[in-house]
Amino acid sequence: MTGHASPRGRSGPWGHAALIVGVCAAVYWVGLGYAGFSMSEGHRVAPGWEMARGGTWWTTTMFGQAYYRKPPGMAWAVAASAEMFGESEYAARGVSALSATLTALVAWWFGRRWFGAIGGLAAGLASGLTPVLWEPGRSAEIEALHHLGVAAASFAVIDALAGRGRWSAGAMLAAGLLVMVLAKGPAGVPVVAGVVVAGVIVAGARRGVDDRSAGGMRAGLVWIGLGLVAAVGVLGLVAARFLGGGVSDGGAVTQSPGEFLWDRGRLWGVAWLIPGALAMGLPWTVAPAWALWAWRRGDARVSIEAKMLSLGFALGVVVYTALGVSNTRYVMPAVVLCAPVAGWIVAAVLTPGVGVAGAGRWLRLGALVMLAGAAGHHVWQESLRGGTGGRGSGKPAGVQMAEALSAAGYTGRVVVVADGLVEARPEVLLYARRRGAELGLEIVPRWVPGLSARGVPALEGEGAVVLALRTDAGSDEWSRLVGEDADSSVGVGVISRGRAGSYTFTLVPQTTHFNIRPTPGD
Repeated sequence: MTGHASPRGRSGPWGHAALIVGVCAAVYWVGLGYAGFSMSEGHRVAPGWEMARGGTWWTTTMFGQAYYRKPPGMAWAVAASAEMFGESEYAARGVSALSATLTALVAWWFGRRWFGAIGGLAAGLASGLTPVLWEPGRSAEIEALHHLGVAAASFAVIDALAGRGRWSAGAMLAAGLLVMVLAKGPAGVPVVAGVVVAGVIVAGARRGVDDRSAGGMRAGLVWIGLGLVAAVGVLGLVAARFLGGGVSDGGAVTQSPGEFLWDRGRLWGVAWLIPGALAMGLPWTVAPAWALWAWRRGDARVSIEAKMLSLGFALGVVVYTALGVSNTRYVMPAVVLCAPVAGWIVAAVLTPGVGVAGAGRWLRLGALVMLAGAAGHHVWQESLRGGTGGRGSGKPAGVQMAEALSAAGYTGRVVVVADGLVEARPEVLLYARRRGAELGLEIVPRWVPGLSARGVPALEGEGAVVLALRTDAGSDEWSRLVGEDADSSVGVGVISRGRAGSYTFTLVPQTTHFNIRPTPGD
């Protein structure tokens, strides 16, 4: 029992699903490839495109360098999209747009199951129209794929502990955990763990009232356990295969999750995390807050699922805070729990007062208002990507790099060695490679981590070699390797200078002027 009536909308389930897909198409798919990649999109796209170009799918590389800062899930998805649709902004960002659309459909499916047709429709629309999720859903980033896994796993847990789920809950949990961990490692664990604890608390509190709840909770825990075992087993196989593919190589670029946790320099960020998370997820973060308040007042309309969702959201944010997370962006996975609670409010609170038709009118009006907001957001976002500010795409700089190499007389194969530029804006090199192919140049980006400290590797037989060195205040590459002022080209032979966002770089030929080191094994 959900503790309230389950009103049925006039449209059938597929009509509601089609409406949600249509809204998501407008929010996430329209104009998806308008501007070039920016920010950290290149870090997700480059490994995927290298896989699709013939590299092994069990070794993630970026410009020839083993790259294991993130699990391979997003790289696999981008590679699969590139195999089907080619290398383009639309194809790469389509992974996130599809993930956001599927997340809305998952919210609709469970919302309909828990709160009836009108509640499911409201949950799906709220998920697709969550403002903080718009940008991740329109970017070639890992967040939207991660949110899909978190939503599937969390909702499956609630379904099981509420006594509704059977084998399907275990299967959904296993699939959700796989997507979640393969996309972003343990980043979503606080949310799923919070939901499990919340579910046990809520279901356990009902044992004295309804004996079926105790049996349902025990059965749910069994299915959750089976789903967890299945997910861990598959992840273990993937990890073993990945380790065999080279992740244990000492030269691989890696990143510890601990880098995002407690740090004395980020205490203010940790202190702001809870209010920041509530503000970030507006307007839907109001829903769990209202549900918890109503539950505390003894409101019988608060369903068991709404209680689990709301308490799970609160516990998830608290766990992130306890772990020392200081960036509200990393709490976004918890926000996916809010949309179904909004669906419960529509079904249990709004609909009994105004009727199904009235609730439908309110949903349409709300969706139109949010769509207008989404349209404004998209215009703003794409203008930033297409501009020259800090969020501007590195596409113009990449095109300029290739054209400068051609104008300087380079032909055939040209290896572009870089480190700081890859760390900052790898899309510059992706666009240089694309434009170079149009000009008859085979531009081969080569990432050399620690370039300024270790020196330039000897690359005999690779073709012409040039260096793309960062010259902005955030990098010491130019001063360490050249030893001259960044604005000076005396004795160096500058090919071109460029800018991507707030980062600047200079392209120069490799000569004996630089600190040359042998390649490993020489």
